[in-house]
Amino acid sequence: MRFIKLYVIGVCCLITMCFESKARDIQDRGVMNVQKHKQKDSQAIVTAHDVAQIFPKTVEQIEQLTDSAMHDARQELDVILALEPETRTFDNTIRALDTSHGKLSRTHAIMELLSMVSPEKSIREASHEKSIRLSQFFVDLYTEPKLYQAFKAYDSHAMNHEDLTGEERYFFTENMKEFKRSGLHLPAEKLEEVKKISKEIAQVGSDFDKNIATDNRTIAVDKDGLDGVSDHVIKYLKRKGEKYLLGCDYPTYYEVMQNCTISSTRKALYLLFQNRAYPKNIKLLEKLIAKRDELAKKLGFDSYAAFDIDAGMAKNIKTVQSFLYDLLDKAEHKTDQEFERLKKNLPDGVTLDKQGRINPWDYSYIVATYKKKNFNIDEREIAQYFPVQKTLDGIFKIYQDFLG
Repeated sequence: MRFIKLYVIGVCCLITMCFESKARDIQDRGVMNVQKHKQKDSQAIVTAHDVAQIFPKTVEQIEQLTDSAMHDARQELDVILALEPETRTFDNTIRALDTSHGKLSRTHAIMELLSMVSPEKSIREASHEKSIRLSQFFVDLYTEPKLYQAFKAYDSHAMNHEDLTGEERYFFTENMKEFKRSGLHLPAEKLEEVKKISKEIAQVGSDFDKNIATDNRTIAVDKDGLDGVSDHVIKYLKRKGEKYLLGCDYPTYYEVMQNCTISSTRKALYLLFQNRAYPKNIKLLEKLIAKRDELAKKLGFDSYAAFDIDAGMAKNIKTVQSFLYDLLDKAEHKTDQEFERLKKNLPDGVTLDKQGRINPWDYSYIVATYKKKNFNIDEREIAQYFPVQKTLDGIFKIYQDFLG
């Protein structure tokens, strides 16, 4: 049950990414070429069966898909790099790289998803290994100085002579900024240091996520400790003797947090969930923080926060802090009112702590109970109208209607 629900969520995310990539490609090609593009699209996603074909089923298929994706990306980049400066256009350089990058990114997303939710250990481990390999391949492939020079050559020879849309000019400008954020403007020795650190960050980050996703610790409770939990959920729980085992998977966690009437059960599962991969991830987290800081300073930023925000709309830490503090001032009064309302409508068996605050393991249960009582809203009742197949069909229809 855990893997099925997470798998569906992940599939929906991957479908979204695939359709977004297709939408962007159609937009780039222009309205006049949409029908031509559709006819050539041999990998259109129309049904759940089409989605299933995206995913490799064996370790061998995982290896083949990864090798093929890396081989294709390398070949496509070589074609781009081989062009003479005066022959470069937006289509054969900028768009070509974006298309190639998108294809490789989809393969990477597939590996990340399988490493998190596949029910087969061999598939999870193989896809995790390939996810790391692809992350490091990204660093090598897209931080080639020749690629940066190719974009600069396009800027010098063709950009001002092509009739580009505002979006295309913006895309090119942002790519040039990203090259610098990747260290391609640095001397060769400094660039190699940046690439080495970037690969280490990819490895550590992937291991960190894997440890959380594969944490299989459980708590054992009696049937009485599951009061309020759906019979459907209880039916699929593993058992040890007369005890039911509650794990850290999201479906179980949210069902218990929102609906279990037993405070001790909610508390035990909350603490287990919040401590996933502890203490295993402590050293990884410390290393990740240190490596990110080192990378930022190699690239000329004061901190990783400054480096990370530089790529967004805010551009600097001061703008983000100003926005958040302003938002806090505007929201604080309303938040206080809502908390006071919840405190006056506590469900049976729920108490505040010694400072008069709501315990974190009680909050979701209090909110869910309040919504049922005052608004006649029960998320479990609503969920019945969104079975897996109907949800997938709905997603397909939305994107098909949107893209035509």
